[in-house]
Amino acid sequence: MSDSDSVFEGFTAWLPVRPDQRTLAAARPPCKSGIYEWAARAPGESQIVSFYLGKAGGAGSKETLRSRFNKYAAASRLMLGPKEALAAAERAVRPPTKREAAAAARRAIKAMAAGATRAAAVAPAPPPAAGARLVGEARKAELWRQLQARGFQLYYRHRVCEGDLDAVEAERAMHDRINYAACLVHNGSYRELQLASGLRVAEYPVLRPELEAAPALQPAPLDLHLSGPAAGTRSRRLVATAGATAALV
Repeated sequence: MSDSDSVFEGFTAWLPVRPDQRTLAAARPPCKSGIYEWAARAPGESQIVSFYLGKAGGAGSKETLRSRFNKYAAASRLMLGPKEALAAAERAVRPPTKREAAAAARRAIKAMAAGATRAAAVAPAPPPAAGARLVGEARKAELWRQLQARGFQLYYRHRVCEGDLDAVEAERAMHDRINYAACLVHNGSYRELQLASGLRVAEYPVLRPELEAAPALQPAPLDLHLSGPAAGTRSRRLVATAGATAALV
């Protein structure tokens, strides 16, 4: 499958994205409903490999392609990527802030006053979201971090959904055809990004050590097969690879 396939009809051309004002201004999409893809190109290689599909708007949502893009890319940020996922990864592994430590101390004092044992009192508070959700978001963040730490160039493109074309339906139709490495909802398991070189992303040399040291949750080995609710209905699915070229799984 190539970019000329009908499934990609209506998408813009790939545009490079970096956290600087000029590049962001050129790539920033309109304030309309639609779907979008993120992709990466390895250092020294020419193939653009898509790894994530998302939507903006649809089903009554007022979010736009631009508002979603702004959550992934800003000149003030160290890394590009989904703001929520990167924040979840950081909370999962970083040392507590002074405010969080003070809150934990207050919980311990309150628990001890109520008669709890000290061991139970000083136990960390449970994560704010379900554990599986937190780990999943952190695994997504880890891919973004690994790509940028190893000098991959990130790319973005979008497709506006207007009239009878709903963004939710358009996204689901794409997921029915393509298995993106960093998508989970409606799309099976997270998996390794398949590159033309045959290497895993983590096997490329680190070119930006400051990003390699950034806190992120190391993912468990990625399952290359479908699992969960999506597995039963999407057994023949395309794996997104270079420039939307794909292979059957």
